[in-house]
Amino acid sequence: MNVFMAINLLLIWMVLLLNFLLTLALIRRFSSDPRTKPSEILSVGVQAPEFELQDLYGSRITKSSFSGRALALVFVSPQCAPCKEHMPKLDALYPKAKRSGIELLVVSISDAEKTQLYVKELNFKSPVAFLPDHPKNTLPADYKLPGTPSYYLLDDRGKIQGGGLLDYGWEQITDAW
Repeated sequence: MNVFMAINLLLIWMVLLLNFLLTLALIRRFSSDPRTKPSEILSVGVQAPEFELQDLYGSRITKSSFSGRALALVFVSPQCAPCKEHMPKLDALYPKAKRSGIELLVVSISDAEKTQLYVKELNFKSPVAFLPDHPKNTLPADYKLPGTPSYYLLDDRGKIQGGGLLDYGWEQITDAW
């Protein structure tokens, strides 16, 4: 009986040791994988890149369309579940931003058709733009979007005042509006 218990105990310790070593290997792999590291966003104080968007009515929207006004760009995707959760909050926030002198523009990184369906499904009333489908549209790369939903705040001179994922710091910023 003692031999049986000793063998069982030894096997349990071997399984625990193997589990520990595998856990350490996973931690090491994820900490060295560049895909798991947070992406770098545009730095505060730099001039925001130019962009060209289109609204749901076909009008062209550029960064210069907001010249002399502060702008909050919020990037969403119709395929993004957290975006869907934030959309009603963004719709409710639009009048508050406007009263504070800040233009709030929701930017879908999808095409016109998907964006229109998304807006209709959510009964979203605030301004929404999308990326026109042409090769020179490099907005996601130019703005180093860390994912969706994300945001950038631009001052009245078009300089970056902040940015990141919507779940980190956004509410602190909008509470001040």
